[in-house]
Amino acid sequence: MQKIILSVFAILALVVNLHAQHTEGHISYSIDFSSSQPDFQMYAGMLQGSKMDIYFTKGKSRAEMKMGTIMETTTITEESSGKILTLMSGMMGKKAIHSNQSDAANEVPKDDFKVELVNETKDIAGYKCKKALITNPEGNVYTFWYTEEVKMTTKGQKYFDGYGIPGMAMEFEIAEQGMNMKMSATLLEKKLPKKDKLFSMEVPEGYTVMTQEELMKMGQ
Repeated sequence: MQKIILSVFAILALVVNLHAQHTEGHISYSIDFSSSQPDFQMYAGMLQGSKMDIYFTKGKSRAEMKMGTIMETTTITEESSGKILTLMSGMMGKKAIHSNQSDAANEVPKDDFKVELVNETKDIAGYKCKKALITNPEGNVYTFWYTEEVKMTTKGQKYFDGYGIPGMAMEFEIAEQGMNMKMSATLLEKKLPKKDKLFSMEVPEGYTVMTQEELMKMGQ
């Protein structure tokens, strides 16, 4: 279970950092989990209601990930300063981690992931989408559908920047360790209210500020 959750967050980094250029908006995704393995059933209830929301404007982005009742993670990036603020809330309490784009760029070697753009299309939420296949270091293949009609400016967490996926992910699926996860876009808005609050780099009240090293020692 822990491995699949880590895979989800790695894919979140990819979704947030698709090659980007302009505009602003909010895109919401539903996340569905399924499995034929009995062991997974104990987690099924905990993962109900999982979702992801991405907010983006020129030079800034915010990604909110809710893994059922297990964990909630918010990542805010600011291109001009290179700053990244990660907020984590779950069984271990509320943690805040400051980092920068250069740290994130070095976390996952680009050569470990392979991307293939496929000549297939389909409509998702009214947008024409193209297909991409992404293979991770273990050989698992993730299927992405992306649209070139929506582009983002999101240079934080540059795990996969430069792979050449020229648009916004509208749907993707992964399958690992007998569990399947499908994420689908359900809402796309092109205007954002209260941008100052959305992209604030100030740590909210109630969060404990930690370094990445301290968080790793806690086992997260």
